[in-house]
Amino acid sequence: MASDIKLNGNGVLVEGTDVTFDRGAEQSSIALNLKNPKGFWHISGPRSYEPNNPLSIFWHNNTQFSGPFLSVTTNGNVGIGTNNPVRSLHVEGNEIHSSGGGAGFSFSDRAKPGFVDNPTKGERWVWYAQDGDARLWSGEDVLTVKEEGDTWRTVFKGRLLVEQGIDVHGSLSAKRLSGKVGLFSGQEMSELGETEKVVGIQLYTQALQMHAALTHAPKHLALFHDFDKSTTKDVLVINRKNGYTQGIRIESDVQVTGKLTQASSIALKENVAELSGQEAIATLQGLNAVKYNYKADEQKQQHIGFIAEDVPDLVASAERDRLSPMDIVAVLAKAMQEQQKMLAELAAEVSALRGQGS
Repeated sequence: MASDIKLNGNGVLVEGTDVTFDRGAEQSSIALNLKNPKGFWHISGPRSYEPNNPLSIFWHNNTQFSGPFLSVTTNGNVGIGTNNPVRSLHVEGNEIHSSGGGAGFSFSDRAKPGFVDNPTKGERWVWYAQDGDARLWSGEDVLTVKEEGDTWRTVFKGRLLVEQGIDVHGSLSAKRLSGKVGLFSGQEMSELGETEKVVGIQLYTQALQMHAALTHAPKHLALFHDFDKSTTKDVLVINRKNGYTQGIRIESDVQVTGKLTQASSIALKENVAELSGQEAIATLQGLNAVKYNYKADEQKQQHIGFIAEDVPDLVASAERDRLSPMDIVAVLAKAMQEQQKMLAELAAEVSALRGQGS
């Protein structure tokens, strides 16, 4: 083969451009070895007996080959640790490491190809680390994972939308830094001047606090809201569809500004039967009113009422540790009606006797 390569006295190319090595066989490759006493680098290609005719670099330690360490295929893919890269850059054997003042991993939006140096609408994202924190950046840090004591804290800039559910093994807290804090529910909400369609708890609030077993706070559930909007819809529904069959237990006072009602529609009831006057009077006679204070009340404020374990069966709960005011009201109402009936009968008898005497 004719060649127009010329080298100077120092072995530097001074003339000529192309050198071609052609083995000719279909299943073949051409190799160039760069050798020293410890071994040689073996540059081999195109390796026509491997997929995509790669150009590959191996190391030979004078005993055996290792690699390929780097491969380039005819479709432009580059492989590190593989001779058959299936992506533009395909790495096997270990992670990709980036270090230095600009360390990080940059990637563009698939729908917006090209490089955007200063993204404003998520055109490019960068994963990087700074001061021990892992950060996801797109014009600003959107997500940060940082060490906090003996655990890790994840900070989102903006809202977190959960479409399926979220499991929390630990504490969940919300802080109002500025504007609003919200866990929103399924319907469209326009009261805030914007529309949301998400799943969760509807909460336009200063805070939602739930402390179950924390040492720095009492055990409580606190709900605060600042809505200035009249509505005829239910604002808070607890224990919907018997999610918790025991209802809500409150071990303290409850103050209500407004009406306190108990559901009593016939649509919710079955086995409805009249309460007889005899049953009502017998139950009323079995109620023993007492004075007492609650053990947990440091002020020892006096109350009057009944002992749940001692009331007649008609108004007792299955657990015999609680009472329903509606049950006792019904007994009182029926007993009063029965007494009014008896008084009317007595009045009629007295009137009749007076008529006979005159």
